[in-house]
Amino acid sequence: LYLDAKYQNSNAIYISSNESNKFLQLWNLFGLRSSQFKQIQYPVRYRSIIVPEPSIQLHRYYHDAFNETINTIVKTLPKKEPKNLFLSKKHHSHFNGRSIGDGLIESTFRKNNFDVIYPESLALDDFISMLHSAKTVTSLSGTSAHNAVFMSQDSTLVCLSRSNHHHPLQIMIGEMRKINTSYV
Repeated sequence: LYLDAKYQNSNAIYISSNESNKFLQLWNLFGLRSSQFKQIQYPVRYRSIIVPEPSIQLHRYYHDAFNETINTIVKTLPKKEPKNLFLSKKHHSHFNGRSIGDGLIESTFRKNNFDVIYPESLALDDFISMLHSAKTVTSLSGTSAHNAVFMSQDSTLVCLSRSNHHHPLQIMIGEMRKINTSYV
């Protein structure tokens, strides 16, 4: 919706239970102002509301406008030195527990010239900039690997699978962003 110039100054409402909402940071990177958004925490009434068509439906489809949105965001960020990155969740016990041997995995990637980063501890703009500049990103399958949506075309994602199937969303992200994806 905000890709269309006639809506760029429109206000929006959203529902979230999170007080420190990273969505606002993402919208700021897109070029929108925080003052344009209001978090809905209780029932409200409006005279009219525009509900835009979704530009992505997980596991089903994406519209070119979704990819345009991602491109608009990454264009606002400076390019960093291209590196090989391993996305770790080792230091975040809230996310840990579904995999074992995190320390060994990190050590192996460090020895092979990968920078080990902890996405949840980085500023959103720095993290997206690092992803977009990276040559190769390696991650365990799941939400961490879905961050590949911010990678640049023809970069490489190595997805360390934790199950016996490839996640349909990951396949869709790889196709949409034209990322070279390998599953291990």
